[in-house]
This record gives sequence, C-alpha cells and structure tokens, in this order.
Amino acid sequence: MSLDNLLVTGDGLALYDFDLAGPGFRAADFTGVATTPYWEDFAAGYRTRLPITADDEAAVPYLVIAARIANLCFHLVDKPRFRGTESRTEGWADRELAALKKAAGQLL
Repeated sequence: MSLDNLLVTGDGLALYDFDLAGPGFRAADFTGVATTPYWEDFAAGYRTRLPITADDEAAVPYLVIAARIANLCFHLVDKPRFRGTESRTEGWADRELAALKKAAGQLL
C-alpha cells in the first residue's frame, strides 16, 4: 500500500489496491490478507458488503498456495528480465518457500 492507493474525496478517504485484481475466483482476492493477523477483521468488513460463501472460504488456502507460486515465478523469473535479480537475494524467496512447506503440511 502506498499513497498511490489513496483517494481523497469530499466523503472521506478511500484505500484501494488492485495489485491482485484480475479474472478468476473472487476468493483469490483474499490471498493477500488471508495469512495475516488481519484476516478475521478483513473478512468481517468484507461481509458487510458481500457474502463470503463457504466454498470461497474453503478455497482460500489452496488459492494462497497458487498465489505464492505465481509470486515466486514473478520475482525469480519474470522480474529479473526487466529489473535485475535483486529479488533473488532479498530473503523473501526463502520465506515464501517456508510458507509453502508449512501450507503443504497443513493441507495434506
């Protein structure tokens, strides 16, 4: 989140981040927050506007894994093509891989 994701209107402030937006399952929109301490509060706020079905909620852990794999691909393969290889040495890849192993242990 940055100031680029802040909209000031006469009615107040709006925060938005379309970084993960795209075609596909609506539950995929939850992958960025689902593994954080804010998930329950986020989901409660979301439910004030739209329902989260039981199927959507059940899909979230699997969609988180897909998102982590896509993120690894972006930072280890795609991004180095146009911005260099700094992503490969920042330590986050090891954290992502550890999170994938943990998720696999929980889901299998």
